[in-house]
Amino acid sequence: MHFYVRLYGLFIGFKYIIPYKVAPTLREVLIPLGLPGSEGNEHICNAKVTLAAKPVLRKSPYAGMLFNEQGRPLNPDGWASTLPASMGGNRTPIIDNHHLYHGEYSWVEEYRQHLMKGGKSQAMHDAPAYLRRLTINEATLLQSFPSDYEFLGPNSKIYSQIGNAIPCGLANVVAKCVKDSLKGANKNCDIAEEGENLELAFA
Repeated sequence: MHFYVRLYGLFIGFKYIIPYKVAPTLREVLIPLGLPGSEGNEHICNAKVTLAAKPVLRKSPYAGMLFNEQGRPLNPDGWASTLPASMGGNRTPIIDNHHLYHGEYSWVEEYRQHLMKGGKSQAMHDAPAYLRRLTINEATLLQSFPSDYEFLGPNSKIYSQIGNAIPCGLANVVAKCVKDSLKGANKNCDIAEEGENLELAFA
């Protein structure tokens, strides 16, 4: 694992090997919250999901532009993509409730296959009702904030705060690595100073 950190005007670059745990899928994070609108997952996004008139296809069904605006679909069986700071309203990521909660085939993947085979794009308002936007509670957990973390401001600003944040879990790991490095926790550390660059190389 490689990190580059700016500290007191110095750029610290180091390689660090740490124990890791397997990242949970979206399904594992979101299902315990319950359905959108239920207690604990009540901060929903009411922006309607509409289809793009001219879809842009990519290698992954979860990339490209199948929908209007910038909200892209999320794969419940994968890790969360980076949540954008532009979240809120029509720019909020999209979830397929039937795929997430009932294990049904992904509408997004099915629609992309249809388009890849030369099928016509559907009308803007033909998106099924079970496609919906990520809730604030769900976005909070995906960014690894504590479930009871208190945000301030209207929903649009809260979405932006969540998207602007570095995931708490990632920040925690990086901070621990920097702390251990500066304390010399790794005895095989070689420190070389060149001008304003301080490089820590770990075996």
